[in-house]
Amino acid sequence: MPRKHLKRIAAPGTWNIARKATKFISRPFPSGHSFEFGIPLNVVMKEYLGHAETSRDVTHILLNKKVLIDGKQTREARRLVGLMDVLSLPDIKEDHRMVLNSRGKLVLVKAGEQVKPCRIISKTAVKGKKLQIGLHDGTTFVTDKNDYKVGDTLVLKLPGKEVKEHLPLEKGALIYLTGGRHIAQNVTIESIAGEKIVAKLDKDLIETPRKFAFVIGKGKPVIQTNDK
Repeated sequence: MPRKHLKRIAAPGTWNIARKATKFISRPFPSGHSFEFGIPLNVVMKEYLGHAETSRDVTHILLNKKVLIDGKQTREARRLVGLMDVLSLPDIKEDHRMVLNSRGKLVLVKAGEQVKPCRIISKTAVKGKKLQIGLHDGTTFVTDKNDYKVGDTLVLKLPGKEVKEHLPLEKGALIYLTGGRHIAQNVTIESIAGEKIVAKLDKDLIETPRKFAFVIGKGKPVIQTNDK
């Protein structure tokens, strides 16, 4: 039987938690998000939002109030709230998006429009001359469009996850950095050479690995990535 807890000290470094508050913390259920880029809803409700003091409180809230992840109700306290997910509490009119801050910690910011950018991480040919597209949050779908490429972003409309916009990873694209020295910064691509990207940050040029590039717009971002 899978364990329900893990030691706080062993939790991923991206979790923005007090390491010595208690010995154990909730272990998330496996999902499309990795443990590094997602936090259990139980922890989010208690330590991020302060809407509960105990796991029993969280269970009570989930059973009696609407708690939505990407527009769909959940009652699973150990479900991951992952990078770019939208957590909504309609009864108190709160909408939050999970992002990274400049210290590489997962944090919540206010979410505006109910959309979710998803990075394409895989593209596989399937029967019927179609393609199966895999997204960073574990979502997959089959399409006959061949212009989607690994590294591009699809902006999904919530809750149905209908593709609203395709944002290619290309020169001029606005990217959100998910790693490296400039993590959580929005920068504009100047050039791409193999696995290296040169981008403009304010008036400076920086280099970043392609794997850290998450396209969030062209000219302006489709979502808010901070509370400023």
